[in-house]
Amino acid sequence: MGPVRSRGRKRGAEPLTAQREAFVRLIARGVSNAEACRVVGVHRRTGTRWRLGRTVISSSGSALRRPRVDLAPVPRPAGDPTLRARPG
Repeated sequence: MGPVRSRGRKRGAEPLTAQREAFVRLIARGVSNAEACRVVGVHRRTGTRWRLGRTVISSSGSALRRPRVDLAPVPRPAGDPTLRARPG
């Protein structure tokens, strides 16, 4: 008998919710896309997709729109470690 698979489980990677929220905070504070991506640990292209949104064509031919992140200013809580000091 082989391994048992769970039928109700989703495939693919877990969503990067915490990283995305930290990315949004950094972008709202004026940090560049590249620097925000380095700080939160995602690829620069991922940050660009989050900022601009994208349209994905499904296998059935329908367009699935992935919205861009909401870049409204987010207040920074005291002691927020998501922004490191720039060398200078």
